[in-house]
Amino acid sequence: MAADRRLRRVALAGLGGAAGVAGWLLLDVFRDAFAEPRLHLVSVIAAAGWFGLTLLFTGPLGFRRAAAGAAALAVPAAALMWWAALGFVSVPQTLRAGHPLVALGLYGGFGAPVALAGLAAPGGWRDPAAVFDAVWSIAMRTAAAAVFLGLAWAVIGLSDALLGLVGVDAIDRILEIDPVPWIFSGAAIGLGLAVAEDYAALLSPVLVLRLLRLLVPALLPVVAVFVLALPLRGLGMLLGGLSPAPVLMSMAAAGLVLVAGAVDRGPQDEVRGAAMRGATRMLALLLPILAGAAALSIAQRVGSYGWTPPRVTAAFGAGLLLAWTLAFALAALPGGDWPVRLRRAAVVLMPASAVIGALWLTPLVAPERWSAQSQLVRYQQARLPLDEVPLWEMAHEWGKPGARAVAHLSALAEERDGAALRTRLAALEEAEGPRGFARTIERAEAEALAAALAGVMPVLGDAELPQGALAALPSAVLRDWQDACARRDAEGRPGCALLAARLRAGEGPAQVLAFLRSADGPVEVRAYDLHDGGLRPAGAARDLAAGTPAILPADALEALREGRFELVPSGARALSIGGRRLVPDN
Repeated sequence: MAADRRLRRVALAGLGGAAGVAGWLLLDVFRDAFAEPRLHLVSVIAAAGWFGLTLLFTGPLGFRRAAAGAAALAVPAAALMWWAALGFVSVPQTLRAGHPLVALGLYGGFGAPVALAGLAAPGGWRDPAAVFDAVWSIAMRTAAAAVFLGLAWAVIGLSDALLGLVGVDAIDRILEIDPVPWIFSGAAIGLGLAVAEDYAALLSPVLVLRLLRLLVPALLPVVAVFVLALPLRGLGMLLGGLSPAPVLMSMAAAGLVLVAGAVDRGPQDEVRGAAMRGATRMLALLLPILAGAAALSIAQRVGSYGWTPPRVTAAFGAGLLLAWTLAFALAALPGGDWPVRLRRAAVVLMPASAVIGALWLTPLVAPERWSAQSQLVRYQQARLPLDEVPLWEMAHEWGKPGARAVAHLSALAEERDGAALRTRLAALEEAEGPRGFARTIERAEAEALAAALAGVMPVLGDAELPQGALAALPSAVLRDWQDACARRDAEGRPGCALLAARLRAGEGPAQVLAFLRSADGPVEVRAYDLHDGGLRPAGAARDLAAGTPAILPADALEALREGRFELVPSGARALSIGGRRLVPDN
């Protein structure tokens, strides 16, 4: 027995070291050697999946069955990732999308325990106790190996520091050899898994499950209060502000874990007290309301803003949670042995969840395709203004479907938002990153608005306003000016004007006062500084007598245009108009 243990430890440490070598070769040495980057991605997924699952399975199964079972999961995972990557322009774009990795985790996270239970005994994947044991075995041995890896590296670091005190740098020199850190990490993981398997009896789930059960009566009243308050507060609390879906989904998932832990692996282990059984059952019955509320919140946002890849991912996550919670709630209904029904439901849902993760990586789901089509249709139906179209995301984040949607938008430029749409499409090619794209669009919009205002907005005063000075202001400010100019008086004159003058003492920059008619009639006065040929905000103009921001009567614009104003001394200079003196408020 001791000899077998030593042999298993050596074998798993060696397999872990081989995994480290494979990681070093794929992620370091040959990282740029693949003519097809997707082939590199698939190789990494296949190697990581096979080595990782073989290390996990070898303890309970033996190497041959473990290697075969690992290959049965890792090869399809690699093929599915290849299929998913074909929908993107590049591998980095695939990885940035995130959801293919989530789907891969769903496939492996649910598929590995089912496969382990099935390989351990014929029909084991249908046995709730066997599947439960497989989940616990994988979770605990993985945690033990991770802790051992961290401790091993801590010992190496401290040893190097200790020897460094006496001028010995042997450890540092060894670690500088390229594959050594990889091999050491892999061997430590393999050894940690082997030792965890040797002492599997000590890694009992009893303590953890007993502690989790204590949380059931703590979570139940919280969920019950939410469910009772929901109809009283109305569904509006789900539909406004930040999306509550992450909180609702997290609580539903936590509730599932607590309920599954309470019913445990079999009748001999399930919760027994009447109060605890009642609390567990009631929690199982309430969980679908949390998952349903999350789904409703996501559906409302999709209706308001359309699909995006994160919303597609959230919708599928909410749908999966809703399936689990409904299955648990149906199992908890009165009649028969409800814990048995609940365990059977979990055994059915685990492989089903793995299949859903696999289907996610096929073109049947393709969140980018859904999203691009949704946003394109909303724009064509005039339900989405141009400045809210996620052009950058379509072109650079939403894969090939997003690129096709951008090409379609380019063809629509003659039908709607021609110049503005062409400006945005050109910025997609020029800008570096989403912030650069936003800055390019902002600059183009400001220049267009400034050009339009130049033909409408009269400029008065004794200082020169350089050409293009208005374009230095944010487009939102210029839109406010444009709105004010559109509020014309009875004679058709624009509700705006500019006055440029040196209102401060010294040789500093000139100031500009913008007179803007508000929607209800009075004229607001804003102050700006001329700096490097452009305008910079300097606050509102201040009434010297009242000491408050200047709000002038509607006829102030007429007085300004007719020259009924003066620039008078006031420490520096002030604008005297209608018996009031105005200065920049700074």
